[in-house]
Amino acid sequence: MEAILIDMSKKTKLVLTDFYHQATERFLSSLKEAEIPYLHVNVTYDGFASGEIYNPIAHVIGSESMPDVALHYNEIKVPEFYEIRNLDGLKAEILQGDVVRGFVYYAPNTNRLVKEVAWLNRLGVATIAYRYNRQGFKFADVLFNHEGKPVKEIYYNVKGRKVLTYDVISRTIIQHSSYRDKVFPSMTLFVKDYLTEFVDKIDEILINSMSTPFFVTNQLPEIPSTLYFQEAIAKEIPGNMQQILTGKTSTKRILFENAKELAKIEKMAQAKEVQLSYLGAIEKIHRENHYRRKFLTITRSDQILYDENMAKLLEQIGATWTIAAPSEISDKLRAFASSHQNVRVLEAINPKKVPELLEDHDIYLDINQGGDWENIIQRAYLEGLLVIADKSVAKNAGYELILEAEREILDLISRPDLSIALRVLREKKGKPAIIQDYQAAFN
Repeated sequence: MEAILIDMSKKTKLVLTDFYHQATERFLSSLKEAEIPYLHVNVTYDGFASGEIYNPIAHVIGSESMPDVALHYNEIKVPEFYEIRNLDGLKAEILQGDVVRGFVYYAPNTNRLVKEVAWLNRLGVATIAYRYNRQGFKFADVLFNHEGKPVKEIYYNVKGRKVLTYDVISRTIIQHSSYRDKVFPSMTLFVKDYLTEFVDKIDEILINSMSTPFFVTNQLPEIPSTLYFQEAIAKEIPGNMQQILTGKTSTKRILFENAKELAKIEKMAQAKEVQLSYLGAIEKIHRENHYRRKFLTITRSDQILYDENMAKLLEQIGATWTIAAPSEISDKLRAFASSHQNVRVLEAINPKKVPELLEDHDIYLDINQGGDWENIIQRAYLEGLLVIADKSVAKNAGYELILEAEREILDLISRPDLSIALRVLREKKGKPAIIQDYQAAFN
C-alpha cells in the first residue's frame, strides 16, 4: 500500500495505526481512492512493511532508505552438521540429525524470505529468536524465559550496534546512543517523541485502534483525532471507547466501518458527547459476477467438509468444482476427483495462476480445513465472486457469506438465482461508501 504523495509544507492527516493488517489496508485504500492526503505511521515493526510506511523503530535502526535484499531461507548460517529443511509455505525446520533445533519463519506471501529464526532448547522450548527485515540484516534479538515467553527485545542498526532495548514485561524502552541513553517508560511516549518532527504539519490524527495510537492522541491534545472503528462490539462498550464518548479526550468523533456496530453503540451508550456516524470502506470490485455455475476452492488441506454431498449436488445442477492446491495433493483428494466428473483438481499451483482462477469462476466455497493462502478470500470477494463459507472453517468473515450448517449451504447453492445472496454479502457491513463520502468526511 503506497501512501499518496503529499506536500509536507501544508497541513495533512496523520494515520496512526498499531498494526498493518487487512483492516488498516482497507482504510488506507479508501483514503487513497478518495485522494485524501495522509502520512501513515505504524507503531509495530515487522521488518517487511512497505517503505512508504513511517515507523519509529525503522527510523532508529536506519532501515528506511535501504534497498530490499531480504535473505532466502537457505542463506541462513547454521552450525556444522545442521541442515535447514523446508516444511511448507510458512516455515522451515533446522535439524541436527533427526532432532529439531529451531525454525525459520518466512515473511507472508514471499518466496521463502526470512522473517525470523527461532532456536529451541533440548525440551523444544524457544530460547532466542533473530528477526530479519526486507533489507536482509538482523535487526532484533528476542529473548525468552524458561516457559518460552518473550521477555526482552534488543534492536540493532545495519552496523550491528545496539540501538534499542524493549522490556516486554515493564514495557520500558531504552534508546541507546554514544552520548547517553534515553529512557521511555512506555511505547506511547516513544511514539510521541518520534512524532515531534511531524506535529506542526498535522491537522488531524486518524486512528483505528484504542490502544497505543489512542494513548498517543491523549498526549497530543492540541490535535483533534478521529477513531475509525473496524472491530466488533461484544456485550459491553470497551472502556477506552466509553472514555471517548464522554467528550473528554482529543478524539472528537467515531466513524464506524460497520453500520451494525454503530447501531449497537447508539443503543448501548449512555454518554454520546462526540459525533457518531457510519463510513464504510470504498470497495473496488473488479468485475461483475456472471453467476456461472463454476465453483472454486483453494486449499492446503485434503479435509473438505461434506465433499461428497457437495460434489453430488453440483453435478445435479450442472456445476463444476475446481479444487486447487499450492502443494502436491494427497491420494485422498486425487481419488475424490477421479470419482466425480465435475470435479477438477489442480496441484502445486503457482501464486501467479490465482488471478486466472478467480477470473474463471463466479462462486468461491470456503469449506476446507486450514488457513487462508495468498489472502485468497479477500481477493475472491474483490474480484466479484460470491464467497460462501461454513462458519466452522471461515477464514475471513468480513468477506464471506457465512452459514452455520451443511443444509443451509447446499440449499443456497441449489437456488437458480444467487444475485440476492451476493447483494447480502456486499452489504453485510452496510452500504459501501463512495469517494464523495470520504471527501465529505475528511476534506
